[in-house]
Amino acid sequence: MGTLGRRPIKSRGTFWAKAMAELLVKAGVSPNAISIMSVLFALIGMCCLLAARYFSSWLLLVGAAACILLRLLCNLLDGMVAVEGGRHSALGDLFNELPDRFSDLVLIVPLGYLCHESYGPVLGWFAGVLALATAYLRAFSAVQGCISFVGPMAKSHRMALEVAGLLLAVLLGNWISRSLIFYLVLVLMILGCCVTLLRRGHKLVMHMRGGNGHG
Repeated sequence: MGTLGRRPIKSRGTFWAKAMAELLVKAGVSPNAISIMSVLFALIGMCCLLAARYFSSWLLLVGAAACILLRLLCNLLDGMVAVEGGRHSALGDLFNELPDRFSDLVLIVPLGYLCHESYGPVLGWFAGVLALATAYLRAFSAVQGCISFVGPMAKSHRMALEVAGLLLAVLLGNWISRSLIFYLVLVLMILGCCVTLLRRGHKLVMHMRGGNGHG
């Protein structure tokens, strides 16, 4: 995981995660290959979201949600294979960061195009840019020796919010406008990212001043 630190994930200690990581190590799969696989799932999820704009099928929304979860699974396993499996490479940080940032954009921005409101795409791009900003601040802080994954809208939180929105749109789509649900998801994501930026920024400033950041 290198200089950028490692995100604390409870599921990393579960039996199923350890078993899957061990299988991948025995199969000779590299953590960088798993990181690239996460991008493929993100691209499939993006296609499902964009298709859902033109075809009103709940299967597309469920497919997008499944791809997001598979992307997160890859994000979990690439780190486990690299660290617990002893397969860390010199390019590990690069493959850990760039695929994640690309995946964030292609999964968040299309949500704005599912909003019927004319400003939906603007919200989608704004949420995507803020997601990149939170990740950049986290990476920059780590370089300064201040590793922080605080939320309330870190990567896992953003993806959980989007999955929840997609599933709610499937379950409640006959009673509540799907467009409204996606609109609310983006607004919550934007507000959460702003709070996250403030918290991470405050912690970094305190660290650089020699104090103790909290949160």
